[in-house]
Amino acid sequence: MSKKVWKKVFNLNTYQWWRNHRKVVTFALLLLIFGSYVRYPSADQLRNKKLCGMYFGGNSEESKKALRVFQKLGVEFTQSYCEYFK
Repeated sequence: MSKKVWKKVFNLNTYQWWRNHRKVVTFALLLLIFGSYVRYPSADQLRNKKLCGMYFGGNSEESKKALRVFQKLGVEFTQSYCEYFK
């Protein structure tokens, strides 16, 4: 393809749809990025709550699995770490 053809392909202002919807699409993308930025810390905390629930649960297999994950995260004192989430 020649240079002129590539310029036509990537020039979004030639499309009527883009002219009419660019504000909405840009706002939606910014809203999506902001939502993921806000959600990330709460998702991390929910994962830790789940692991503490598995650790204190009665099933020994789940407790061992949670203990291994805590070791990968670098938590030395699992009992005191999970007291925060009670």
